[in-house]
Amino acid sequence: MKNKNHLKLILIIGGVLTVPFFIALSVSAARLVLTDNLKISNTLFKATNPDIVWTGQNYGLAWSDQRNSQDEPEIYFTKLNEFGERVVRETKISDSSDKISDEPAIVWADNLYAVAWSEYYQDEAKNKQEGCGLYMSRLDKEGKEHGGIIPITSDKYGSCPIHPSIAWSGFNYGIAWHESRADVQDSQIYFIKFNSLGQRQTNEIQISEMANSKKPSLFWTGSDYGLVWQSEGEIYFTRLDADGNKKEKDIIISDGNGTSSNPDLVWGDSAYGVVWQGHDEEDQQQILFVQLNEEGSKKTEIVTVSNNQDEEYSNNPSIVWRKDEYGISWQQEEDQIFFAAFDHSGRKKGRILKISDNNSQAIDPALALGVSRYGLAWQDSRGNNQEIYFAGLPFSEIDSTSQLLAFIKDLNGNSWIILLIVAAGVLIILLLIYLVRKKK
Repeated sequence: MKNKNHLKLILIIGGVLTVPFFIALSVSAARLVLTDNLKISNTLFKATNPDIVWTGQNYGLAWSDQRNSQDEPEIYFTKLNEFGERVVRETKISDSSDKISDEPAIVWADNLYAVAWSEYYQDEAKNKQEGCGLYMSRLDKEGKEHGGIIPITSDKYGSCPIHPSIAWSGFNYGIAWHESRADVQDSQIYFIKFNSLGQRQTNEIQISEMANSKKPSLFWTGSDYGLVWQSEGEIYFTRLDADGNKKEKDIIISDGNGTSSNPDLVWGDSAYGVVWQGHDEEDQQQILFVQLNEEGSKKTEIVTVSNNQDEEYSNNPSIVWRKDEYGISWQQEEDQIFFAAFDHSGRKKGRILKISDNNSQAIDPALALGVSRYGLAWQDSRGNNQEIYFAGLPFSEIDSTSQLLAFIKDLNGNSWIILLIVAAGVLIILLLIYLVRKKK
């Protein structure tokens, strides 16, 4: 009888002690459902133009940040776990207090983050006199600078390269941008290659030929680069080899209905997914999507992603690929962030979701993948400042393996918690067995 009382006491104490761990487990499981509107930046004035990348374990996030109205914006970086929690302090990675540092583009490559951005003066005459350009910095896993700031472009043309897009081939960085050089008609798209050490491997190559070519989006497929951009109201596509040489002539992929702009590109196993802002057959401004084969021919008809009517509008789309699904985010209506998923054939999966808060002005979304969810970052004007916010949106179909991996990653290596949870489960099972036997 004494032994039974001792066993009962041990089981009760063990069960009570394990309650907090099961509460922690429940909270972590609940967080797999939604991570809602988390403020990431901490500026005194405004933070803008975020870009985000997933490393397999964490998000890397870069943005342009004007700490107060007297200073010029600088580029900042931080690392987030899958639930949007900062795991390192934010770091200033540019170093140009007299220039505007803007439009960062980030990629994960060879166990390093690489961030490219543009720098220029507010005074156009000063840009021509003293120069402006693109720069790159590589950061280790904790966001510490690795190798210093690297100039991407020279200043000899008297023009300011802007809107960089960076991709990693497995051996080299490919970087595209647009620039209005004095010796070339209007703005054109350019490309350059750097090796893993940040050393220039090619000269600057002009890619586009049509006037007013802007907003490139570059993506490595495993064998070549896909590149899209806007020019004269249309969206163009071309392929480049590893050195930036064109493999075919440029292809127009938009349909000529109204003005098309702001394209984004992703490679998904065997096809490109391209999104842009344009007009549907009824001349309504929308976000549009099309799938291209490896050569750039259309695999699907152009699909309308947004559902605007009357005077509504959508712009600034972003696209990623996972398994058999495209995730697409964009800015719509009175500056709110929306999201929709599409299958590999261009059919919408589920409904369109609004991500941002109604009480704020949310613009410029950037989209990345995690283990079990999409990660979205954007510029948000709630409160007195413009800040960078984050939200996590679960995949439309999350398997149990992904949930387990996400939970383990969230423990940040604290395997002892897993052992305690397992022990707690064993104790509870023993307690249940004891109670059943007692009733008998």
